[in-house]
Amino acid sequence: MRLKPIRINKTDYLALLRLEKKPRPGWWAVFSVNGNEQVWPFVCFGLTAEVDRIYVPLNEYPLLRDIAGIFRNNVDEIGGRFFIDGIGVFFIRGEKEVENSKTVPEQFIVWLLDEPLPEKPIPPLPESLVKSNSMTFRERLKMTRR
Repeated sequence: MRLKPIRINKTDYLALLRLEKKPRPGWWAVFSVNGNEQVWPFVCFGLTAEVDRIYVPLNEYPLLRDIAGIFRNNVDEIGGRFFIDGIGVFFIRGEKEVENSKTVPEQFIVWLLDEPLPEKPIPPLPESLVKSNSMTFRERLKMTRR
C-alpha cells in the first residue's frame, strides 16, 4: 500500500491527541471508524459496544475526518481501528490487535511536518469522563481544560 501524506502542524496534532480516552501502549492515540463515517476513541479491546462509544464531531476535527476518510477509502470501507504515533497512522489487519500480538502494524499515512511534534503524548482524559454518556462531547472537553 502506498503511504498517503498528510500535512500536520503541532496545534492540529495536539488537538487530536486530546481526544484520547484510554491509553494504548506504544501509541499516542487510537480511534475507530465505522461505515457511517462515525469516529470514536479507543476504550476497550475488540468491538466497542454502541453505549461505550463517544463519537467525535468530525466537523470540529478535520484532521481526524481526513484520516478516517483515507482509512475507509484505502484500507477497509466498512471501517476499523487505526493507531496514531509521531510518524503517522497505522492499522492492523484482522482481529490481531490484542496486546503482545505478533501481527505487524501497517502504516497508511505519513505525517508531513510543519514543525517538530512533541516527544511525549499528553495525558488522557480522566476515567470519569470516559464512561459518562450524560454529558455532551463539548461538556466533556471543557471539563478537561479546567
